[in-house]
Amino acid sequence: MTKKSKKRKWPANQEPVKKKKKRKEESVKKVQKPKIIPHSHYLFRVGQHTKERLKISNITDLILFASLQDVHPRCQSWCQIEGADKVHKVVIVIVSGVGAKEFLENKDNFPKCSSLFELGINTKASGTYFSVKLPHESLLFIDMPKEQRKKLRKRLEKSDTKLGREDYKLTLEEMRQNNFPLPSAVSGDDIGEGEHNGFISTKPFKKSKKSPESPMFAIDCEMCNSALGKELTRISLVDESCKVVYDTLVKPPRLILDYKTKFSGITAEMLENVTTTLTDVQRHLVDILPADAILLGHSLEFDLTALKLYHTRVIDTSLLYGDSNGVPLFKSSLRNLARQHLKKDIQNGENGHCSIEDAKTCMELVQLKIKNGPYFGRTFTGKEGLFERIERSKKRGSFLDFPGVVKKFGKGATHAVTCSSDEEVVSGAVELMESSDIIWTHLHEAEMFFKEGQSSICDKQQRTFKDVLHSVDSRIQQIHDAVPSDCLLLVMFGCSNLSPVIRLQSQAKENQASRSELKEVVRKTKNGLCFLKIT
Repeated sequence: MTKKSKKRKWPANQEPVKKKKKRKEESVKKVQKPKIIPHSHYLFRVGQHTKERLKISNITDLILFASLQDVHPRCQSWCQIEGADKVHKVVIVIVSGVGAKEFLENKDNFPKCSSLFELGINTKASGTYFSVKLPHESLLFIDMPKEQRKKLRKRLEKSDTKLGREDYKLTLEEMRQNNFPLPSAVSGDDIGEGEHNGFISTKPFKKSKKSPESPMFAIDCEMCNSALGKELTRISLVDESCKVVYDTLVKPPRLILDYKTKFSGITAEMLENVTTTLTDVQRHLVDILPADAILLGHSLEFDLTALKLYHTRVIDTSLLYGDSNGVPLFKSSLRNLARQHLKKDIQNGENGHCSIEDAKTCMELVQLKIKNGPYFGRTFTGKEGLFERIERSKKRGSFLDFPGVVKKFGKGATHAVTCSSDEEVVSGAVELMESSDIIWTHLHEAEMFFKEGQSSICDKQQRTFKDVLHSVDSRIQQIHDAVPSDCLLLVMFGCSNLSPVIRLQSQAKENQASRSELKEVVRKTKNGLCFLKIT
């Protein structure tokens, strides 16, 4: 019989090097956590100025890299994730209305956020010299893979989809986002915009199952400048046959500082014997318009504000013609849309714009869109929704946001949840955390604070901005505490309050000084922060 060879037992200090190394590697492999390492150029440091700011699209690359392990060169150029395959999920928190400026000026109001995150990145929102693209739009639209672009282009070329006029109406959330005047009953505010300042509502609409197709009316107004801002000087209303239903000059109650004749065509002589008032116009419109009327216009929020009129069934031609995903990156002028789609020139007269001509043009553009379908007039951008990509990769996505944002960007999400408050966003995110691979949350409280600040509520009744920031800070912690281990958490303060930009945009059309100021304000507004963490 042969003796069984015994395995030699080595003293600990004499163990072969290969075995030691193998055991060490296995030990490291067991405990190694994912780690994110950004380039130092983009790091956020309090009190230190930096010119290096990361594009929002680079943050999207990181999200894709972490959630899908896709290879994105742009992500690799600014950061690395060690152990990316061990990242279990990605959680995104977007804070609207707060950018780098607001965060730095109110850092004491973010005690929890400051203690939870050690890593911050300086970011810059997209846009032009004179406009800011909303950061969440940049995050949620990504470049399609080449094969997907080919498929979509073919589908657009062959598409014969038809929608009715009701399908092109703006949602209430879209109206909020575009600064339409809304009554408190639908705005959710204690006091609707201007309810103590002469605003009235059109006839209440009650939907009926057997109701016929709702009539459309296109409207356009001309305005002058008084001591209190823009005031109505002319209104024109046309029906679906482009027949003029109502057209009148209007005498403002205050002294006119600028007739804006170059744009409005209105002169002092034209208004000399006019006695029609804004109140007369409001009463007439309420009489003319049926309860189910759909009002059309170009940047219609300005017309309804000048009319001090609430009407929630609207189609806006400045938003109607977007890109291949249906969302316009920047609004086209009515003149450009008319030239491109109707093959006609408008607003060329030496005596200013004609409100009848503009109203007819809006009607024709909407009718053309309805006739040719939702894809007509869209620019092919070769982009798709972030959650469409997530869905195609067989990942589970949860999208929690306000209704208008969910409608635009929630396609592809396993759970697309419409929320009416930040509280609902947070509670929904906590509930869906375990069952999701990627979660989108959007906090609007700071953004809504600035919009509410334009109403007539007295200061003592309003919450202070610091109160709002403390609330935002607490909600960020709530989400943070619900995120499991080894997950990527991003909190983005994408850009500053947009109210100053919107105000200057309306002035810059006529004032070169305002244009220069707008450019500087836009530059600062684009600056944001993104906090990153592997939990």
